[in-house]
Amino acid sequence: MSFDAKYGTGKKRTLVLGGGGIYFVAWQVAYLNGLAKRGLRLDEAEIIVGTSAGSVVASILANGSLKRFNKQVDWIARVPALVGLLAP
Repeated sequence: MSFDAKYGTGKKRTLVLGGGGIYFVAWQVAYLNGLAKRGLRLDEAEIIVGTSAGSVVASILANGSLKRFNKQVDWIARVPALVGLLAP
């Protein structure tokens, strides 16, 4: 049995996102949006993978909805009581 990992063969850029619940989805979206505003080309990632909350953010990135989702997160952040309920 071979354990050689070939999934990333020939790929130069991979983005790996961790888990952490709904609070971490909001954090990752805001963080990645900030990086994108500073010139990081997130669309150059050839593979995007995530675990739990990271998989949600990976799907947001893969379909090009980061800016739209970030606007929604910003709106929620303006209501401290709601944000407090989302925190673990």
